[in-house]
Amino acid sequence: MLSAVGRYSNVLAVLAVNAVLSRILTPTDFGLVALVTTVSVFLDQVAQAGIQPAVVQDGGLGTRDLRVLFNFSIAFSLLGCGLLIGIGAVVGAALGDHRYGVIAIALAPGVLFRGAVGVPTGVLLREHRFGVVNLSLLVSNFVGGGLAIVAALSGVGVLSLPIQTGVTALVNLLIMVVVSKIWFVADISTAVVRRVMGFASNQFGFNLINYLSRNLDTILVGRFLGPSPLGNYNKAYDLVTYPNGAFLGLITPVLQPVLAKHQTDVGVIRAAYFRIFHVLALLGMSVSVFMAIAAEPLVMTLFGEQWGAAVLPCSILSTTVWVQMTMSSSGAVFQACNRPRLLFWSGVVGAVILGTAIVVGVCFGTIVAVAIALSIGFYLDWIVCFWLLTVKVLRSKMGTLLGPLWRPAVIAIVAGIFVGLALHYLPGMGAMLQLAALLFVAVVAAGITAWVVGELKVVLSWVR
Repeated sequence: MLSAVGRYSNVLAVLAVNAVLSRILTPTDFGLVALVTTVSVFLDQVAQAGIQPAVVQDGGLGTRDLRVLFNFSIAFSLLGCGLLIGIGAVVGAALGDHRYGVIAIALAPGVLFRGAVGVPTGVLLREHRFGVVNLSLLVSNFVGGGLAIVAALSGVGVLSLPIQTGVTALVNLLIMVVVSKIWFVADISTAVVRRVMGFASNQFGFNLINYLSRNLDTILVGRFLGPSPLGNYNKAYDLVTYPNGAFLGLITPVLQPVLAKHQTDVGVIRAAYFRIFHVLALLGMSVSVFMAIAAEPLVMTLFGEQWGAAVLPCSILSTTVWVQMTMSSSGAVFQACNRPRLLFWSGVVGAVILGTAIVVGVCFGTIVAVAIALSIGFYLDWIVCFWLLTVKVLRSKMGTLLGPLWRPAVIAIVAGIFVGLALHYLPGMGAMLQLAALLFVAVVAAGITAWVVGELKVVLSWVR
């Protein structure tokens, strides 16, 4: 319960801060930061080097081993800071805009803090202290978000966004270090690094490939369409990821530590994961349909009138919410079954599919085209990922996994029909009232349909 309260409170806190900042800053401001943040996130992957899941998987690492790994994570993170500052200066010079270099300097401390927190967080996840991890994120997001809002209101402008991410990462690191008791030690022995290298290297490779495929759209949209379209596109994409963060943020950190205890018993992992998959699809399909239909009042309520260009991309990308929710849970199963290499190759294939889709979309010159192409890419990537997971890892059949999904699909379609009718017959209302009315209709329609087809008990068990 503590973990759930912490996680959902954290999602609401992030959403609230984003809603406030979206009314103070412009799409161009968000677009400028988004382009540099793409490089920052890449360097986060370099700094973390797949160490956190390796710590979770290897229960034999002692306190001194973990502190040595913490030393190396700090060294990798400092390297990432320097690279980000250098790349920001180069990008600023190439584009003739010095603001990119300033933003890179402001984002650099966050790379250090996020890279260093991997080992302490891995220790707490290994010990199943999930509530502590989520509450730490909640506190850090409140502090970072609050300072960012104050900075934005004080006229700091675009730099309020790096302040948000940097302060959030710093507060989270301090809490994790104190609670886990993992800190710097005068030892740079490479033996422990070699011990986790096999698992960590494949995980790092997957993270890197996954990063490239998931951020190529930001790079290309920013480069060829400009900062304002990028700001609108990223706002639409970010909104679509909130359901993923709300549900998967609670499940994914738990999956690997719990399932790893049964890594030699595929049958136990398969049965447990198929139930989780069904719940995620049940929730995700209805959320997908609702967000796709109610995109306009949703965007206007959360972010304001200046984000009108984000509505259609948000509606299109929302059709992939359930795909992203189910697929985001798959990595923990690859890890728990000790199949990081297959996870890596799944990421490679996905990168090719999504990269191709993004390039095609950008060639059409609009963020709507990018959203359409990327959505198609997500579905193709989903097919490949779950074929590998179901057939090669869990030793089952795709039909066994997908057969029960007809009921979630029926629930989503019926709810979507009623939401669409309500949207048609409820014009002239303010965006917030309209959104509340549509949400009420969706919940009632989905609830009644779930009861009729026998899925309501699944939803209630999830709530409990």
